[in-house]
Amino acid sequence: MGRKPRPKTKIIPLKDLVARRDRLGVLAVRTRKALTRYIADSGLYPPLIVRPHEVTGGKYEIIDGHHRMSILAELGRRSARCEVWAVDDSDAELLSFALNHLRGRLDGRRRGRLIRRLVRRLGTDGVSDKLALTVGGIRHALTSARRPQPKPTGERELSRGSAPTSTRRSRKATIGKRGQCS
Repeated sequence: MGRKPRPKTKIIPLKDLVARRDRLGVLAVRTRKALTRYIADSGLYPPLIVRPHEVTGGKYEIIDGHHRMSILAELGRRSARCEVWAVDDSDAELLSFALNHLRGRLDGRRRGRLIRRLVRRLGTDGVSDKLALTVGGIRHALTSARRPQPKPTGERELSRGSAPTSTRRSRKATIGKRGQCS
């Protein structure tokens, strides 16, 4: 098997970047705000990982970096630093899963749909080997694909303007001296 060419770093206009239909990452509102502030203040961010778009010539499909791309657009930037990887659909799906799995939260339904596609293509053993998942983990992901997912922490809508508090903290706060509730 031959070696794949090394990724090339390139500045690409945001208008030439296309989001993957099965993007997996979920970013809490707090984390997104912090990342936005950091990029705005420093101008630094890890390069987006893209590949040449198979359908639209001259465009690039984002494998990793959807949130960074949208933050750059919000900040009025017109281009992004990207690493261009020469990968096919199957490798792009595996990379998308692996990179998001290593870094943060995944949307369970999207993750399950992706794993279902990979199982059809590679079989359960192939997915287990490539993604380091057990057969039980694969079954769980396929089941999660059918369940509605709760919003991640920080994205929950607040009722009547109340601030989110943990149940444990609010219980302690309501118990006064001598164990009486206040």
